[in-house]
Amino acid sequence: LEQQFAVMPTWNDEWKSPSLEYTENGRNYVVWFENAKSVKEKLKLAEQSELGGITFWHIGGEDPEIWKII
Repeated sequence: LEQQFAVMPTWNDEWKSPSLEYTENGRNYVVWFENAKSVKEKLKLAEQSELGGITFWHIGGEDPEIWKII
């Protein structure tokens, strides 16, 4: 998206995450995503909150049988 729409990510300090905004066919879009900095911030929050653990999901990491059911 960065190259296709000539946009640069911005950092949201409240949410500790990067995002980028672009317009396509007259519609505005906002894409939130994780990077090393945002994951570091979330790990810090998990430690401060004394959570028992964390988890991540990525496309392709799911059980492929799910798609047969859907």
